[in-house]
Amino acid sequence: MAHAEIIAARGSVADMRQVGPAEILALTGMDGPTGHFARRIFGRFDYAGIEPTLPTRVFDGETVLDIGGTEVRLIDVGPAHSADDTIVHVPRSRTVYTGDIAFAGAAPIVWHGPFTRWLAACDLLLGLDADIVVPGHGPVTTKQAVREIRDYLEHVHEQATARFTAGMPVMDAARDIRLGRFADLDESERLAVNVHTVYRELDPTLPPLNGPGLFGCMAELRPRV
Repeated sequence: MAHAEIIAARGSVADMRQVGPAEILALTGMDGPTGHFARRIFGRFDYAGIEPTLPTRVFDGETVLDIGGTEVRLIDVGPAHSADDTIVHVPRSRTVYTGDIAFAGAAPIVWHGPFTRWLAACDLLLGLDADIVVPGHGPVTTKQAVREIRDYLEHVHEQATARFTAGMPVMDAARDIRLGRFADLDESERLAVNVHTVYRELDPTLPPLNGPGLFGCMAELRPRV
């Protein structure tokens, strides 16, 4: 039986090697608010004994595939949500699969950044000849969801920057920011990670938080947003 070819952008492969099932398993096994929060998200799944199968083909920038006569474009738009992000455009069906560049009905989470790359990725999506948007989170949607995510990112970056300039600590800023029309997005506690990412962009000397640290920030913010 032929093996499937797994294709990914170069940065995505590095990301997959760094964070996988073992890290999630360790996170869900932690005590305290961080572990409780992680189990609320991941607890229904069993991560024990999983051996990840990594991509067998790597690309840089963009690559075009012919799948049974259908053109499929893979476009590397990262780093943004993570260390690398790929969107998949199928021109014939006027469809784009956004990965985690688009979230429908939920707040995005900027694990990596910079924000400017994610905003540029949104602009690229909005410029594509596509009517159907398949997001990384949430139901199949339209470009309106991309506009919503773009507006959210701009709002958070602006609000976090103002508080950074005023000398406000990261978590104080996250608690202080009002999301306005974005307040009803699911998983709004992701704001804690997003503010931390803005602060690291503005002050590269700030040490990045590891996974438990970031989940701890969200656990701390969750009852307050």
